[in-house]
Amino acid sequence: EDEAVTRRAEREQSAVALNRLLNRDLHAPWRELAEPAVQPALFYTGALVRAALQAEPQLKLARQETVSAQAAADLTHRDRLPRVAVGLQAWQYAGDGELRQETVTVSLSVPWINHAAYDQDWQRDRARKRAADFEAADRALAVREELHHHIVDLDVARRRAVLLRDQLIPLTRQTLASAQAAWEHDLGPLQDILDAHRLLLADQLALARAVAAQADRLAELAYLTGSADAARLITLAGTPPAAADSHPPDPLP
Repeated sequence: EDEAVTRRAEREQSAVALNRLLNRDLHAPWRELAEPAVQPALFYTGALVRAALQAEPQLKLARQETVSAQAAADLTHRDRLPRVAVGLQAWQYAGDGELRQETVTVSLSVPWINHAAYDQDWQRDRARKRAADFEAADRALAVREELHHHIVDLDVARRRAVLLRDQLIPLTRQTLASAQAAWEHDLGPLQDILDAHRLLLADQLALARAVAAQADRLAELAYLTGSADAARLITLAGTPPAAADSHPPDPLP
């Protein structure tokens, strides 16, 4: 009884928090939600990985940093080369517009004199480019790891839900029916009925929690891959991957 009161209080607090996020009245009621069905299995596929990598904003930012670092390194490298500039100046007489004086200038930069400074700047920008590459690669691996973690948790929740739905709950129902029949014919105590009923309620609660855990992981996957619903996830990961697709390569930025 105490646990039920605690669960109801937690549910009310979650409703208040959700109303605040949606800019609703804090105590606006929510209608009862139906228990979701057990979803089909999802797999760690190349299409799922590509969708997650393309939807990750921090990875996009890291890849833009690598492009910017490469552009800075290329500019610094070009600064090491000599530059030749040609200029032309002309003066005209205001009275008749004839040319009075012309000057041609030629300038040449000599970067070899300060070669050490240019080389240090180039090495610095190259190091920044390598650091940006490592950061982008690390973020891509983090996305893959998080995706794989969600797939494993989703599979665990689904297998537990299927086990409870297809085996444990039917077996507990049979046990309850047998205990009730035995009690009705004065062949068994009432305590057996109560124990079987308690086990049935515990299995039903475990099933509801497993299905909720699966729905929670599906929501995490949808957020991670930018999918609108579970149907999109099934399209991306509903088919077991081939051997060559078990470790899909990181798509280029």
